[in-house]
Amino acid sequence: MKKTKSGSKEGKGGDSPSRLIDARIEELGDWRGKLLARIRTLIKQVDPGVVEEWKWRGVPVWYHEGMVCTGETYVSANENYATAAQKLFAY
Repeated sequence: MKKTKSGSKEGKGGDSPSRLIDARIEELGDWRGKLLARIRTLIKQVDPGVVEEWKWRGVPVWYHEGMVCTGETYVSANENYATAAQKLFAY
């Protein structure tokens, strides 16, 4: 893996962090992917200068003069959390 100036690592074949995040969203294929995509969209709308990186064993991270947010997803969550997240982000 090639290290970039910002410290993020590129995936096999030189995938950019943005492509790796796209792949993660598609790979999840459930409410977690939808929520990650929605949060990503909101972050980019609020701060068009935000930088996407891929760190810590496959975690999307957004930076702008410091860390803004991580996009960690977990294997499972209870149904109440999924319902609350859907209402919060209205996707």
